Amino acid sequence: MIIQATIEHMKTRPHQERKDFAAACSFVIVAILFLGWLALFVHNVQSDVASQQQTNQISSTDNSANGANALTSLKENIQSSTDSFANLQAQASPGNDPQIINIDTMPQGQ
Repeated sequence: MIIQATIEHMKTRPHQERKDFAAACSFVIVAILFLGWLALFVHNVQSDVASQQQTNQISSTDNSANGANALTSLKENIQSSTDSFANLQAQASPGNDPQIINIDTMPQGQ
C-alpha cells in the first residue's frame, strides 16, 4: 500500500524529479549489491589465505619429515658401505688389524 501510494505520488511530480528519484534508487541498490559482494569476496580471500597457510605449514612439516628420512637413509647407506669396506680389508689381510699396514709385506720398487 505504501509503495503504491508513493508510486502514485511520484507520477504527479515533474519528469526530472522522477528521473532523479529513479537514479537515487538504482544507486542505493547497486551500493547494497556491491557491499554484499565485497563482504563475500573478502571472506573468501581470507579463507583461501588461511587454508593456503595451513597447507604450506603441513607441506613444510612433511618436507622436513621427508628430509629427516632421507638423511637417516643416507646415513645408513654410508654406514653399510664403511662396514663393507672394513670387512673387505679384514678379508684381504686375515689376522692383521685393518688399521695397521705391514710395511714388510708391501712390494718393493726396483
